[in-house]
Amino acid sequence: MSYEKDNTHSESHSSELVNSDKDMLSIIIEEYKLAVKTQMHFNDMIMRMRTTAISVFLALISASAISLQYNMTLTICQHVFHASIFIVIMGIVLFVSIYIIDVKYYNQMLIGAVNKTYKMDETFKLYTIKQSSFLGQATLIKDAIGLPGASKCYIRIFYLIPIFFSILFIIVILIGYTPMPTS
Repeated sequence: MSYEKDNTHSESHSSELVNSDKDMLSIIIEEYKLAVKTQMHFNDMIMRMRTTAISVFLALISASAISLQYNMTLTICQHVFHASIFIVIMGIVLFVSIYIIDVKYYNQMLIGAVNKTYKMDETFKLYTIKQSSFLGQATLIKDAIGLPGASKCYIRIFYLIPIFFSILFIIVILIGYTPMPTS
């Protein structure tokens, strides 16, 4: 297997890659595979966490809705609240906690792994094996999905819509629920 710098590009690019250095090529490809594997791992973790969050959140909202048929109230400072409000609040707190873990930890790790592959794509884009560039998949995906910052917007929407409707649910309960008289 031979590889050489593609001289058809007008950019000058310095690299340690030399014509006969098969070991270096092997190391680069293994590093790239590791970066892609890391992306897949964090993407899988994020998807599992989000599906679990939605499942638990929906279970709490359902429990809250079911509890409305029972006279389960709590009096705080002479104000009567239905227990369903606290169940929904618990769901919101859980959802916000998972959002923080998602956005501030797992998503940041995923972005780091993605940026590593972008950097490798950029660094080695001028090198070819049998007239084709041997790295570049991450850049092709980035170009296909659009703006890199768009995912942040989608993540916010994913978490804000359920929280918005939960708050709306709480408001409806506060305004429309009247406790049943105890006998």
